[in-house]
Amino acid sequence: MSYTLYIPTRGRADKQKTLEGLSPDLRKQVVLVADGGDQKMLCDRWQGQVKDILSMNVDNLSQKRQRCIEYSPTNLVIFMDDNCDFHTVHDSDTGAKTKFPLKGLIDKNFTDQTRYKHLQEAVDWMLERLSGEYGMAGLSYRADHRRFAEESYMHHEENTRLFGVWGIDLGKLWLMDPKPRFDDVVLKQDFYMALRFLTAGIPTIKTYEYAFGKPYGANQKGGCSTYRTPELMKQEAQKLSNMFPGIVTPYIKSSISWNNMPTKVWDVRINWKKAYTVKRRKGFFI
Repeated sequence: MSYTLYIPTRGRADKQKTLEGLSPDLRKQVVLVADGGDQKMLCDRWQGQVKDILSMNVDNLSQKRQRCIEYSPTNLVIFMDDNCDFHTVHDSDTGAKTKFPLKGLIDKNFTDQTRYKHLQEAVDWMLERLSGEYGMAGLSYRADHRRFAEESYMHHEENTRLFGVWGIDLGKLWLMDPKPRFDDVVLKQDFYMALRFLTAGIPTIKTYEYAFGKPYGANQKGGCSTYRTPELMKQEAQKLSNMFPGIVTPYIKSSISWNNMPTKVWDVRINWKKAYTVKRRKGFFI
């Protein structure tokens, strides 16, 4: 199945957590999308191991993702943040005892052969769903699993939050009118794109068989933290609310887990299920 795997990166040329966790075969599918100042260091480290290393001098991740899809040679595209690690609910094959339901896809828990097999299965799962009815498909976030008891967990969930590691079917996106662009917003462009699919009646889905984590915490050096400010977060939260009235609600939350941020910041609550069932109407989007 033909697809393109993009990892946008900024200010983390020496710390490619996601790329380091992928199998050699999956790395060969990766297009690293860097800022100009990072390209040389990334080429020195990863040239020959990845499919390509591009340089885009743009203002933010939204613009970078938009350029990626405009020039993508395939309709199926997977985006991965550059600071993720990977987990699975499947049993460890090294005998290591880990807390249910998630086991890190690392050599402590899995042989390389099994670890690489699980990573490929996670990618294949997204591609298979995108080839069907779904506009976006992704992995669950590690913290999402806290609600599951040891004896029971969901295998997948439709029409819910996606970020970090997810894929998109551009064939479905290009048929939408008006066509959404990642750079319609500056922040939360993954949420925005999912909402555009859902309000157009195109479902999304994520798996709980596989998950990603953010081992270094939120708003770490590099990435979106280079331009994300409390003022911009407030502005973008209100913008999403104006775009999706009755679905997106801005609120102030504690940011104790965010690096280099005030103790209170603006965020959004999103009724994902309502977004899929609401009937689009004239003037719904700004």
